[in-house]
Amino acid sequence: MNLSDKERQALARAPHIIDSIPSSYERRPAYWQHIDEATWQSPLWQFDHRITSAQALAPFIALTPDEITAIERTASSFSMAISPHFIALMRDEYGAACPIRRQALPTTAELLPSRDLLSDPLGERPRAIAPCAIHRYPDRALIYATPQCAMRCRHCTRRTRVGSEECVTQTDRTAAIDAICADENIRDVLISGGDPLALSNETLESHHCAPALISISYDCVRGWFRRCLNAFSIISSSKCSRATPPSTSIRSSIIHSRRRANPSSP
Repeated sequence: MNLSDKERQALARAPHIIDSIPSSYERRPAYWQHIDEATWQSPLWQFDHRITSAQALAPFIALTPDEITAIERTASSFSMAISPHFIALMRDEYGAACPIRRQALPTTAELLPSRDLLSDPLGERPRAIAPCAIHRYPDRALIYATPQCAMRCRHCTRRTRVGSEECVTQTDRTAAIDAICADENIRDVLISGGDPLALSNETLESHHCAPALISISYDCVRGWFRRCLNAFSIISSSKCSRATPPSTSIRSSIIHSRRRANPSSP
C-alpha cells in the first residue's frame, strides 16, 4: 500500500496493518487478471461491471443455497449489485460469514414478513419540503440527489428508493435548493442518495455550489457517499474543486473484510 507520511503516522499504533492487507487489485480474481490497474481503479469500469445475478457471481464465490434463493427472489424488489472491487475483498476463508459478503449478498431472512419493517424507516416522506429535500432537524436539511448507487448494501435504509426507476430531475434538485435557501435556520446541508458521486461533475456542482453562488453561507455541507469505496479515484480534483463552503466533508460507512468474522485479526 502506498501511504503518505501522515497516513503512516495515523496507523503507527498498528504498524502491522500498513503492508499486510493487499489491495482489491492485488486480490482480484483470475477472471480479471488481464485488467490493468488504471482500468480497475476506474469508477465507470467498476460500475459497468457490477455483478447482478447468482449465475454471474458463481465463478467468484461458492454461493450457499440460501444466497442463491435470496438473490433470485429479491431481483424485483431490491436486487443485488456488487462491484468487482468488493468481490475481490471478500474473504473465502470466512465463507458466508465474511462481513463484506454479508453486506453485499441478500439472504432469505430479508424475505421474512415483519411488522417492524417500514417502507420509510427514516420517516422522510412527511418531512419533505420539496420533491427531493428533507427537513428533519431545525438547522439541518438533506438533498436526495439520485437513486443511483454502485452498491446495493443489504442494510440500506432507503432500499425502497435506491436502484429504483424513480427519477430525480434537475428541476427537483433546483426546487430542493430553493426550499433550503428559503429557510435561514438551516446551517448544515447533507447531500445524499443513492450516491451523489454517481452524478456528473456538472450536475454535482449545480446543487453543491448553488448556496455559495447565491451568497448564502452554510456552516457545513456534507456528502454521504458509497461510490468512493468502490473506486477511490472517483474523488477527483475536479469534484473537490466544487467544495466551496467553509466546511465540506465526505462521509461513508466502511465494513472491513476482517470485522467480526475474526475478532482477533487486525
